[in-house]
Amino acid sequence: RILFCVLFFQAAAANSMGLLSTVKIDSDLLMILDSSTSPPDLSSISSTIPGAVMVVNIDHPPYNTGGSKLLLSGYSTLVWVSVSSRNMGRMLRLLDSSIEQNSTRIKPGVWNKMNQFIFQVADQDSVEAVLEHPYASSHPHSFTAIQKPKYLEITPSKSSQRLPFKIINRDLTEKLVTDLLMAPTVMKDETFRIGCLPYSHHARARNTETVGDIVSYSGWWGYEPMMVEVIGEKYGFSWVYDPPADGEWGAVQESGNMSGLIGQAAYGSVDWVMSGVMETRDRWLVADNPVSFDSDYMVFVSPAPAEISKATSPIKPFTQTMWLLVIVTVLVFAGSLVVMATITQKMGKGEDDGWMHFSNCVWFSFSTFIGESVMRYEAAIDSGVIKMIVGSWYLYALVATASYAGEIRSFFINPGVAPALDNLREVVDSNLPWGLILYGEEEEKFLEASTDTVLSAIWKGKEEVPLDETYAVLERVAAGEMVFIDYKNGVIPQIEIKYTKGNKVLIHTASQRWTKFSGIGWYFNKFFPHTEMFESFIRRSIEAGLTDAWKKKTWRGMREEYLNSRIGNGKSAIAAMDDGGVKALVLEDLQGSFYFLILGLFISTMVYIILVIKAKITNRK
Repeated sequence: RILFCVLFFQAAAANSMGLLSTVKIDSDLLMILDSSTSPPDLSSISSTIPGAVMVVNIDHPPYNTGGSKLLLSGYSTLVWVSVSSRNMGRMLRLLDSSIEQNSTRIKPGVWNKMNQFIFQVADQDSVEAVLEHPYASSHPHSFTAIQKPKYLEITPSKSSQRLPFKIINRDLTEKLVTDLLMAPTVMKDETFRIGCLPYSHHARARNTETVGDIVSYSGWWGYEPMMVEVIGEKYGFSWVYDPPADGEWGAVQESGNMSGLIGQAAYGSVDWVMSGVMETRDRWLVADNPVSFDSDYMVFVSPAPAEISKATSPIKPFTQTMWLLVIVTVLVFAGSLVVMATITQKMGKGEDDGWMHFSNCVWFSFSTFIGESVMRYEAAIDSGVIKMIVGSWYLYALVATASYAGEIRSFFINPGVAPALDNLREVVDSNLPWGLILYGEEEEKFLEASTDTVLSAIWKGKEEVPLDETYAVLERVAAGEMVFIDYKNGVIPQIEIKYTKGNKVLIHTASQRWTKFSGIGWYFNKFFPHTEMFESFIRRSIEAGLTDAWKKKTWRGMREEYLNSRIGNGKSAIAAMDDGGVKALVLEDLQGSFYFLILGLFISTMVYIILVIKAKITNRK
């Protein structure tokens, strides 16, 4: 909840406790006093406070009741301080004692950004003590006040970049105090350090230089640097990119420290970090991630499914049941012709003797079914009954063959593809090797510790692929040589840019995922005073669709960069792909008909050989 504090100062107030007696508070209240301040009359204010009240007299130890107890509820606490200058150092150390900080957990304690502070001090030395303190001086919701007989001297927080001013007691209004406590911070002319690593479309570096073990980058671009440029121009600050020396995104090491980008944000070497940094519990414990603007999870990509041979296209228009039905109808119709011809022959209205032979009728049925005319038989039909049944057969054959002809065109154009690899078990069962890049993320620990047979096999059988901004390993995937496991935001842009043309894609992305859905955002130092301003900017950018627009703009830039590069120029996988235009027929298109011809010739040859052998045997007898 947002702390809202309304102060009503009376013009005749002569001491600090008289001032406090006119305060209306909509949150918890922590009061830190000393002997120079009259003890508060809690009965006069406690009824108006919805939260808890805690009073600490710094001159009467033990006043440190155990760090976190100073927090009360922990959030939205109004901290009201009224001590003499001799106790300012002790008071600030008391507030600092609420901080819980180690290598894997950082809690700001009372200095939480959601709390609010009013330092009511006696002299300018006390004001300087507040301004020199690293947390009190720049807290986003604080101000320092010196009470004079007729006015207050107000010194706002450094994060507001406002000069001290004076205000007459009677002019101190509810709105003014609210504005002082809730005013947005100002970043004009500030210079911030940003931890960043090149990763896919999130952040890219045009220049990379390696000296020994140190890698430096310059010429940053990508959709997260675009976000920095926009907010930097809006609020007037400058920035410097500072990549971590270990080149990692951030995880707990054996030493207990956080590595990489998160370590930078946690321990204060930078103000915030970015570049596809995923949300994890370990990271939340040491840095602030106010809002996510993207997501990521692990996927695997495999060679695109191979196109099924067109050799089988002639039989695909009909299912097995339909083919069986066609064969049965040809035989049944042939048999019915024989029966009809036999009946009419016995009635004295005989047809040509050719109709009495089943083989002739089968040939007639087959020929007319495929659209061929057998005039010798058709012209010799005298019976009206036979003419009617033949006419019905013609209509049936017309519809069936027309349907077949329409469908076979579709199968010649698009014969279909073989089933693609779509889950990890299929990857393990395939004959392809698989590889992945090790980033030090939680998913890798999950795979390593998994007792599932498939996940364990994936981890143990992996090929470690070096981190490469160009994702050259995808060339092996497109060539059908391996399967690659990586994060969605790493491989999808590369596939869209290098391996997609129209509706044709050279690499298949599995629809199944097996790791958690992780948000992506910027991680800020726990004591960075401007986090709320960045949160507001990011939320408004998401609502306006700007993050998607910046991402698409980056993809266009990546595509252009690739096509103009030494690797992409003239050798692009896109250029090598079939554009789907009109082209001449090749043997592959008609191989099915050749197979039928060869099969027919083989069967007829075998029949002929059998007949020859049979004739020789007969002649010998």
